[in-house]
Amino acid sequence: MNFKSLLQLVFLALTTASAGQAATATNWWDSKTSQTNITEELPAFPGSVCLGNGVTSGTVQDTIILPSEAYWKVDFVVRAPGEASDPTDEVEIRLDGSLVATIDNNVGLSVEQPVSYSFFGTSFTYQFDFTSSESQIEKHQFILEGTAEEQGPVVSSVSPLQGDVDALVGTNAMRYSM
Repeated sequence: MNFKSLLQLVFLALTTASAGQAATATNWWDSKTSQTNITEELPAFPGSVCLGNGVTSGTVQDTIILPSEAYWKVDFVVRAPGEASDPTDEVEIRLDGSLVATIDNNVGLSVEQPVSYSFFGTSFTYQFDFTSSESQIEKHQFILEGTAEEQGPVVSSVSPLQGDVDALVGTNAMRYSM
């Protein structure tokens, strides 16, 4: 086997190594380290979080630890409670310290509003800040438990039969000329 064939085999193994990885649940309630005025009073949606009854603002935060160092994609949904929604509700979503979304409780747009976040590492931090002009829990939006899925190695450009191959595997950048 020549170097070129070996490199192509290694490339194929690296790009398919993560296929079929199981998703990791992002149970916001069980993982929280800090919360103010937040509840899990949603038995139909375990692991989700919501602004509590009788309050108009609250926050929850923590770090989710993942099983390995990898590229990850986190997906979850902010759900409005339907027609009873308070249109002034808002949730600010911070992941790894950055504001990634502000979700308004606008049922006219969608009852469920998806959020996705991609990163490299073994963990991510979250902070959800809820505000509302209403204090009834049935008018507040809530954040459903999500999933974190390993995306595997990222390959920036490939010319496996000729030219150069650039690959980013973990934190190591490699360049091979053929």
